[in-house]
Amino acid sequence: MIKFITIILIVLQPLLFFAQSNSNIELAADYFQKKEYDKAAELYAQLFEQTNAKVYFTFLFDCYTAQQKYNDAEKLIKKQIKKNTNELSYQVLLSKLYKLEGNTDKAKQTITKTLDKLPADQQQIISLANALEQDHDFESATAVYEKGQKLMGKSYGFHLELANIYQLTKNFKKMSDEYIIQLEETPEYLIPIENRLQLLMQNDLENNVGESVKNALLNRIQTNSKSIELSQLLIWFFIQEKDFAPAIIQAKAIDRRTGNGNDLLMQIGEIALSNNDFDAAISSFEYLKDKGSQTSFFYKAECNYLRSLNRKILINPNHTKIEELELETQLKQAIQIYGINHETVALQIDLAHLLSHYIHKNDEAIAQLETSLQSNNLSVDDKSDIRMELGDTYLYSGNVWDANLVYAKIENDKQGAPISNEAKFKRAKIAYYIGDFKWSSALLDILKAATSKETSNDAFELALLISDNTQDDSLGNAMKLFSTADFLCAQNKDSLAIITFDSIPKLYPGNQLEDDILFRKAKIYESKNLIDSAITNYQQIATRFSYEIYGDDAIYRLGILYETKKNDPVKAMDYYKQIISNFGNSIYVFDSRIRYRKLRGELK
Repeated sequence: MIKFITIILIVLQPLLFFAQSNSNIELAADYFQKKEYDKAAELYAQLFEQTNAKVYFTFLFDCYTAQQKYNDAEKLIKKQIKKNTNELSYQVLLSKLYKLEGNTDKAKQTITKTLDKLPADQQQIISLANALEQDHDFESATAVYEKGQKLMGKSYGFHLELANIYQLTKNFKKMSDEYIIQLEETPEYLIPIENRLQLLMQNDLENNVGESVKNALLNRIQTNSKSIELSQLLIWFFIQEKDFAPAIIQAKAIDRRTGNGNDLLMQIGEIALSNNDFDAAISSFEYLKDKGSQTSFFYKAECNYLRSLNRKILINPNHTKIEELELETQLKQAIQIYGINHETVALQIDLAHLLSHYIHKNDEAIAQLETSLQSNNLSVDDKSDIRMELGDTYLYSGNVWDANLVYAKIENDKQGAPISNEAKFKRAKIAYYIGDFKWSSALLDILKAATSKETSNDAFELALLISDNTQDDSLGNAMKLFSTADFLCAQNKDSLAIITFDSIPKLYPGNQLEDDILFRKAKIYESKNLIDSAITNYQQIATRFSYEIYGDDAIYRLGILYETKKNDPVKAMDYYKQIISNFGNSIYVFDSRIRYRKLRGELK
């Protein structure tokens, strides 16, 4: 019986110890939280002796220092130093203790002695520097890495670690230098360095990081012009800043040196085109095109060049009829030469839009698009893009029923895709145009959950417009007149649209559409290059309706107009600053910040 009991006790002993240990941990934590450090220290001393776990050592040290029992703390640390000669972080803790005692000289001596004995061991060097960083002793941490560079030689340079310290201390010049040295030594670090810099630049409101990186790269490239990776990093930087012209200059330089810059130039050109920097896009595609029709990329470069030229001309409200007809000839020739295929889909869409919206050959535009849809060379995606333009062309001509059928076909073919949501939104707009607000609202309710942020935002905006302006007016008469005017805008019947907008407050005084009317009219005036009239309308919104739905839109457009049309950078900067300061969630914040910095001379 006694033997049986003994066996049971032996089996249960670890469980009893575990239960008691858990109880002590909870009790010690409770004492520590209540600042009863003497009781907590007694328990943590037991726990540390039993487990040798560093977490209990740390709590015990904190208990001693909280009670100013510096001698006990020092004995505790020195005992650990003897046990763990390779764990240099304890030396940092000892230095911290001396600081708490007010003995700064002894604290410095401790770190100096540790530095003198620093081994040529990468992990120990990093461990010591990390401990110093945690103690906010960045100067000593820097000294550790600099000593580590001498000890390790070419085997490891600690450049990323030093860059991190310089980032924390806001010494962005030295941070940039370290990243550049790292890139020169290990070119495969290009993408990780880009990722690090991107995170920094996203939160860099004053552009201190961006300016330091740019200046450091420009200076280094002057002395190391053969480094492709430095040029690639500089190109990446310019693209982040949406400054595409110098990015293309660098890409051309890479191509001239290596003959291997075609893909890069195509990529930058396409990004510039998507950001409406048509001059930069044209420069890139024209360079590639000029290499000759025998090159594999000529075909794509030619198509992208024409797309860029088309958009550059048509976006200019002062473009001429001659330019439109020249574009028509060029687009038709390209399609005839290259045929109907994936690469020419965008050109076919551009041509149809030009024919219907500018040259007023609506039937020809429809015929051209329907012919393209018969081709066997196109994918479902290609045909959906063409159908979208076909639907827009029907709508432009006032044929809402055929437009609705075409959009419905896209929805059916591309269920769940962003273009399907776009087609549904256009069907909702058709219902809105013809005054069927209930059906429009039903479609918009579905779209509010759309994955595409742009479509979702548009749906919310139109749904809000309908709901806000049909509640008090059960028949929606003012809203029906407004939607009619919107339809006239969509058909480029601007004069009739303005007359219709102006009639609303006369026929329905006290309606809530005033800011919406001001915004619509401002957009029309801007498209007609009637800049003063556009500014007058935008300013009324900025003054009287700044926190309504079009507040940030109006203020941003004022900045653009004063910058690009009125040549008044001071006023433009003021409006951009309003966006940055007062509309943190606006989609215009990023572009406003870049434009503001360019006008202030920070970017070239």
